[in-house]
Order: sequence, then structure tokens, then C-alpha cells
Amino acid sequence: MTFEDAPTYEEKAALAPITVRRTPLPVQTMFFPGGPEAATRVIDWVLLNNGTATWSEGQPEIFDEDTKTVIVPSEPERIYLRVTGGMQKVFPGNWVMQNTDGSFYATSALLFPENYLHN
Repeated sequence: MTFEDAPTYEEKAALAPITVRRTPLPVQTMFFPGGPEAATRVIDWVLLNNGTATWSEGQPEIFDEDTKTVIVPSEPERIYLRVTGGMQKVFPGNWVMQNTDGSFYATSALLFPENYLHN
């Protein structure tokens, strides 16, 4: 699917950065739907704009059948994004934003529609 053919802003933003507005300033954002290809697009965009981000594919739960206990809990895939004050985990369904000062942060899919307007 190409950017022009993508029917929703989430699908467009999973392919390339889009501009959104949180009154009064526009910011660049990308949607992370999950998967290594989407993570690569988001991370490449962050790195291109002097940010820092890495991807972890996650891990399945390790369960001991004999003792019926979880030895290692599962961890979902995620992007680690350097933000002011440390690292932020970006999970599938989250949005990565770039402020006008160049810094990055992530927001959840639940907060995005109520706080940002798609141009």
C-alpha cells in the first residue's frame, strides 16, 4: 500500500510522518501499528531527526509445566524512544510525536484523537 492509497490517517501515519495540530502549533507524528517493518519506519524517522530509538521484538512467556509457574513473563514488542528524562516504551497502537523543539515523545491511541487534529 502506498501513502496516497492509505484510506485512514493511522495507515498513512504508519507509512510516513504526518502533520497534526495541537492548538496552536503543528507537530510531526507517526503511528506504530506493530511489527518490524513499521518499527523500522518509525525508528528511521526518529534517527533522521536526531532522536534515539531502538526496537525490541518482545518475548513469549516461559512457563514451567512441572511447577505450574511462570519463570519469565511475556513482554510485548516495543520501541524504546529517548525522551526528555529517560526512555519511553512505545507499544503497537501508540503514536510517536516530534515537538517543535525537536524532542520526541509518545502518546497512546486513546489520547491521540482527543488531543490532536489531523490536517
